Amino acid sequence: TALEAHADSLAAIAQLKGLVSRVRRGTRPSVQKRASQCDAGRVVDATVRIVRTEVEKAARLGVVLESSPTVAIDASVLGQVVLNLLLNAAQAVRPETRSENLISVRV
Repeated sequence: TALEAHADSLAAIAQLKGLVSRVRRGTRPSVQKRASQCDAGRVVDATVRIVRTEVEKAARLGVVLESSPTVAIDASVLGQVVLNLLLNAAQAVRPETRSENLISVRV
């Protein structure tokens, strides 16, 4: 729906804002004094929504969100990790065999 697309866009903007902020400061999440926490399920869901179209060009995408644990990592960092993993997986398969390819995410 339009409401979900809007929420996904806002989540993506927040993730990018966090990454840009760290780049400007020249810091890594591992050296920050206080680690932030995020809802892993929400971050994974938002990231999947952002990248789904691209991934589905190469493979079917299976997503199972059974729980939503809180994890000690910045949401933008987790989102970037999930995004990179999904795009790398999509690039690693042959798109001409899309119907046989399955990339799966479970939280």
